[in-house]
Amino acid sequence: MENIGFTIEDVLDLAIGMEDNGVAFYTAAHEISDDPKVKAMFSGLTNMERSHKAKLSELKKRMVGFDDQKNSHVDEAVSDYLLTWVDAEVFKKKQNPKHEIVDSGHVTDILKMAITLENESIAFYSGLRDYVANNEAEDIISFIIKEEFSHVARLNESLKVYF
Repeated sequence: MENIGFTIEDVLDLAIGMEDNGVAFYTAAHEISDDPKVKAMFSGLTNMERSHKAKLSELKKRMVGFDDQKNSHVDEAVSDYLLTWVDAEVFKKKQNPKHEIVDSGHVTDILKMAITLENESIAFYSGLRDYVANNEAEDIISFIIKEEFSHVARLNESLKVYF
C-alpha cells in the first residue's frame, strides 16, 4: 500500500470527523427515541462525543506547526492503517443518520448500531495510540479509548435493562 504521509494533524482531522459522526448519530437517535431514559442516554453520549471533539480540536491547535518531524508525521505503518480506514469509508459522514436509524426499525437495532460504531472507534484509537510519539497526544487518545469503552458498557446495559 502506498504511504501518503499522514501528519498528526491529518490524523486528528480524521478523529474529529469521527466524533462529528458520533454526534450526528446520537443526536438522531435521541430525536427518534420515545423512551425518556433512552433519550437521556443518547443525549449524554452526544455530549461526550462533543467533549471528545473539543479535546481533539484543542490538541490539534497545539500540534499545528510542530517542528519535530519524528512527532509530527506518523510512520508508514500508521499511514497504511489510516488509509485502510479511509478506503473503507469509515470516516465518510452519512448524509442523514436519521434515515439509517429510522430504517433500522427498533431501539434495540439503534443500540446495536451504536455499539458497532463505538467498537470501530476503539479499534481506530487503539491502533493509533501505539504509533503516536507525542506523550500529550497519547494521553488524550488513551482517555478517549476509556470513554469509548464506557459508552459500549452503557449501551450494553441499556440492551439488558430496556430490552
